[in-house]
Amino acid sequence: HGYPAIVEARPLPPHGRRWSVAGQGGDLPVVTFDQAHGPIRSVGYRIGGVVYSSDVSDLDDEALEAVRGADLWILDALRYTPHPTHAHVDKALDWIARAQVKRAVLTNLHIDLDYQRLKRELPANVDVAYDGWRDRLLLDEALAAV
Repeated sequence: HGYPAIVEARPLPPHGRRWSVAGQGGDLPVVTFDQAHGPIRSVGYRIGGVVYSSDVSDLDDEALEAVRGADLWILDALRYTPHPTHAHVDKALDWIARAQVKRAVLTNLHIDLDYQRLKRELPANVDVAYDGWRDRLLLDEALAAV
């Protein structure tokens, strides 16, 4: 026995091509970009002014260009030290600076990252996610730019 799928799987357009998702509030513009996740690939998403990059160990210049100037980037930062399949804190901070995003939130944090310590160490425009994290104001502002 299984449960019926609640989504209809569809192939994504090629990376870098702008497309949209229709909804009650209007169309949301979406761009996908390629990400390294160790020896395999993953997909990053820019939806209006919001970017989501989880399961990422490396980004090329084309991916950083897709992120450039975003209002909010929710980004993988597993731990302080390098990892073969996930970004670490210093790498994430470098990407954030290079892409010149307004705000960023680090996610997918490993147990060895202390929330309070990390929050104190980060630049003012970078926050730390936690289980159940949400910031409607940040998300609403970022999506309002659509």
